[in-house]
Amino acid sequence: MTGFCGEPGTRPTGRARGVYAGQGVETGLCDTCESLVGEVAANAVVHAVGDAFRVRVLSSLTVEVWDEAYVVPRRRVATPDSESGRGLELVHALADGYQVRLGRYGKAVCFRPAGAW
Repeated sequence: MTGFCGEPGTRPTGRARGVYAGQGVETGLCDTCESLVGEVAANAVVHAVGDAFRVRVLSSLTVEVWDEAYVVPRRRVATPDSESGRGLELVHALADGYQVRLGRYGKAVCFRPAGAW
């Protein structure tokens, strides 16, 4: 398991991509991982309470993005003109499902990009 804190100056998207690449995952799947981490991390920054979020890549190549909010994210229907509302749609389309785990100190959105054994 590899974890990254979401702090100013860090790039958890690129670091998650590096973990995938280090496991020999093909470039296209590394791209997908990086995009999905970016979407879910952006949701954590925009919608969570506090500044903290954490990204972990588990040994199963499942990605977990934790933040301090207890509100469960929901998929929304975005129109072509919408400037937001597509994050979980992308996760739904590009991952082998996702789940939200509520915990003592917030929640984690967990997913594994489709094809990441």
